[in-house]
Amino acid sequence: MDSIPVLFYDGQTSIERKALLILRSDSWIIDYSNTNHLTDPVTWELDKIGKFEIVNGNYVFRYGTFPQQVIILVEPDLISQFKHHYPEAKFLNEDKFKIKGWKKILAATLTLITLLLSVYFFILPPISEFFADQIPQNTEIDLGSTMLNSFMSGSEENRTLSVLVNKFSKKIDFETSYPIKITVVKSNEINAFALPGGNIVIYEGILEKIHSADQLAALLSHEVAHIEYKHSIKSISRSISGYIFISLILNDINGFTTVIADHANTLKSLSYSRQLETDADDRATQTLDKNNISQQGMVSLLMMLNSKSGYDYLKFLSTHPLTKDRISKAKRIAHDQKKVTPRKDLNAVWKEVERSVKEN
Repeated sequence: MDSIPVLFYDGQTSIERKALLILRSDSWIIDYSNTNHLTDPVTWELDKIGKFEIVNGNYVFRYGTFPQQVIILVEPDLISQFKHHYPEAKFLNEDKFKIKGWKKILAATLTLITLLLSVYFFILPPISEFFADQIPQNTEIDLGSTMLNSFMSGSEENRTLSVLVNKFSKKIDFETSYPIKITVVKSNEINAFALPGGNIVIYEGILEKIHSADQLAALLSHEVAHIEYKHSIKSISRSISGYIFISLILNDINGFTTVIADHANTLKSLSYSRQLETDADDRATQTLDKNNISQQGMVSLLMMLNSKSGYDYLKFLSTHPLTKDRISKAKRIAHDQKKVTPRKDLNAVWKEVERSVKEN
């Protein structure tokens, strides 16, 4: 009687157990310890053992019907002992087709993985973005409010500045059907971002760096452009497209918006592409022009952000990619702008904002 070391799977769990295989004339005895560390031998009748397979160079034997028990030969060279004991056994007949079949299965598996990765990285994101673009405006507004509440649960609002910046924004015609609402967060971080549906979050830190009404108007116009073009909801949809795969299949708009709402905190670190930033700049400069606001506000805002290299500025620039082309284009537009009359109403509210910022 020979004992051969094997790995044993009982067909009930995925637990791998070390065992000894005892070769008998009419059966195999698999001797292993169960979860209670007790010896628990298993008997395999020879006529119920399936033909061996070679998987990754290992000899694999299966027994019975589903769920099958499996043993893997730890030392492949010991297969000679099997052939010595059972020279006529059918389960030892080398099945060349099956061995080659594993290569075909492997190739098919790799092909499937490649296909799934292609779908995940190249097909799902634009589909998710298209799906996001179909969300009705009232649903988008509700979604933005939910996301704002979720985000603000971990932040503190400067209510005084929120009132003043909203007062400032109402004096600008953004030509949008979205209800624009600004929330100022108490933080030294230099950041601002737009949520779906009309909400804009601005940090105290960036207000401390702004020094004119024109600069603040440029910042708000830029963020409103992101809202109007649905950039935030499209971008977050692309970034979490894997999570909303089921929603796309089921055409479940509620499931789609729920997943997006759960990712509210990602908006502060969500990076737009350079093209989206350029699109937002273009619309912002149109807004400034139609409201008789100097385009120099956009130029000075971009240059202020580009002139710093501190950590807080880098965080802003990582989510709002800034290129020389953007600054050069803003300068050209400002140079070509016809003479503008100063907006006294905006300047008056800006003085209130500036005074409140200095008092904090």
